[in-house]
Amino acid sequence: MMAQEKSPHDRLLAAHGQYYTPTASGLKSFRCDGVIDWKAMLTRLSATDIADDNPAVQFLRTVHLSVVDEFKGKGSLEWTNSAPLPAG
Repeated sequence: MMAQEKSPHDRLLAAHGQYYTPTASGLKSFRCDGVIDWKAMLTRLSATDIADDNPAVQFLRTVHLSVVDEFKGKGSLEWTNSAPLPAG
């Protein structure tokens, strides 16, 4: 082997060192909130115009979504709403 050639293991370590790893820097968990334009999404999925006063849209606008990841195999999607489900 020539002096400047590196073993595959050394090349792998050098490549890995090029990446930023947040958990190696102390990151323990991750949390973010999701915001969805429910009217636009329902309009696109149904291929029909959904009215602003649609009960489902009104309800979905009260929903708060958040994603939590503890990086130890546990993650969750949290859904909370501040209004009761609409009839039907």
